[in-house]
Amino acid sequence: MNVLQSDLVKITDEIPYYYLQDLLDYANFLKEKSQKDNDTEYLESIPGMVDSIIAASKEELNNCSKSPGW
Repeated sequence: MNVLQSDLVKITDEIPYYYLQDLLDYANFLKEKSQKDNDTEYLESIPGMVDSIIAASKEELNNCSKSPGW
């Protein structure tokens, strides 16, 4: 266990029980946020993906297919 993890364990041991749900909710929020950031970084790492997304966002909706065509 690293220092940060140890500090978190100490904090959870010291705060009242009724605050633990708030702490858990915030931890889950941060987890989701980090996964979203990772998705963005992943898409940015694909050559041409950013340009493709920007170009697609400028297309008229009438020109788009109603099904993905997969």
